[in-house]
Amino acid sequence: MRMMIAQLLLCVLVASQSVAIPRGVSKEASHRYTPTSDSSFTCLDGSRTIPFDAVNDDFCDCADGSDEPGTSACPNTRFHCQNEHHVAADIPSSRVNDGVCDYECCDGSDEYDGTVECIDFCFEMAEQENESAFVAQKVTEEGLTVKREYLAKKKAEDAQRLFDIAALEPEVAELKKIMDGYWEITNQLEAKERAIKSEYENSPESKIAPAESGEAETSDTPEEAIPDPPEVLAAKKAAQDARAEYNTHFNAYSAKYTQLETIQNLLKMDLGFDGGLGVLLNQCLEHHTHEYTYKLCFFDTAAQKGKDQFLETSLGNWNGFTGKDLTAFSGKNLKYTEGEFINGLGCWQGPQRSVRVSFECGAKNEIVSFSEPNKCEYAARVTTPGLCESDEDVANRGSHKAAAEAVKEVSQDDSKEHGRDATHESASGFENEHDEL
Repeated sequence: MRMMIAQLLLCVLVASQSVAIPRGVSKEASHRYTPTSDSSFTCLDGSRTIPFDAVNDDFCDCADGSDEPGTSACPNTRFHCQNEHHVAADIPSSRVNDGVCDYECCDGSDEYDGTVECIDFCFEMAEQENESAFVAQKVTEEGLTVKREYLAKKKAEDAQRLFDIAALEPEVAELKKIMDGYWEITNQLEAKERAIKSEYENSPESKIAPAESGEAETSDTPEEAIPDPPEVLAAKKAAQDARAEYNTHFNAYSAKYTQLETIQNLLKMDLGFDGGLGVLLNQCLEHHTHEYTYKLCFFDTAAQKGKDQFLETSLGNWNGFTGKDLTAFSGKNLKYTEGEFINGLGCWQGPQRSVRVSFECGAKNEIVSFSEPNKCEYAARVTTPGLCESDEDVANRGSHKAAAEAVKEVSQDDSKEHGRDATHESASGFENEHDEL
């Protein structure tokens, strides 16, 4: 028992002899400001050694200013505010005892010479930030609930889309095969029609016989054209029937291919790391001011309309996400925090209208602000559940993106295999071409 008491007294004695952390020094750096056995201090750059009582004596002894962490004596140095109950901060030492209570030093430690009295409001700041953090967390949780409900629905829809693609693929391929067959038949009959008509037009039968009297007849009425012979009419009808049949099959193929392409494009859309930004798909958000109504339709178009205007003015078409991937620098991928609409209606003596959009987590899809920082260059701030992420979501970004890319690859391969042949796009022009014959 006596030994334990002796040890306790020794600890108390050592504690009483310990030196307080010099003013302006952080707890993390305090070990560098412990006096040596001879009560000296060596400048942190090693340039010289001075008595320890010269630290914070309001005279700059060290070239690096390390002997004056708590005064403004040395230029280009920093003063550390402990800010108990809140977050510590550093300010330029030139602002120490300058008669201004700096907001960063909520504990008021930067003004200690008595010229002004700064209150310690660190506890209140901590409470305020905790309240803000609580509100932000609540918003994130509400947004995550909405996003997860959407992703569950999207997962089922994507599975159905893949099923629909598998069903449409053979149907589209068969329709294309039939269409190609009628394309060849139509080309052959078109060529035959032209050949028969050319042969007839160059034959004597196509010429008008001269008058028996040998004198030119005069008449105010125009001559009537000689009707085409039966063989020309038959060739023309066969070609027209073939064109009509081809157009029927072309339209059937186009309708099915468009249906397939629409589904494929939905699967190929870039909707964030986990597809959650699809909550904005087919959503038109509006923001009203005293003068205009602004409308952003994701992922399509942007427009504005004045209070007394009937028609909308285009602010651009969706051009994708434009945020930066800073993973290599800060570990943060900000790609989906920004996007843009471009190539809107041109301004008078100005650029084409455009909108830069910043996205952030929110409980609902909403335009919270809309401004025009430069002429006809707009900026919108949008909240959406699609950008809300938990720590687990952030950790799984890679696997989510890989799964999304795998689905895109399937739809892209199908698109290449069943793409429309450009030569068929002019099929509807057959009728115009043959109306001239």
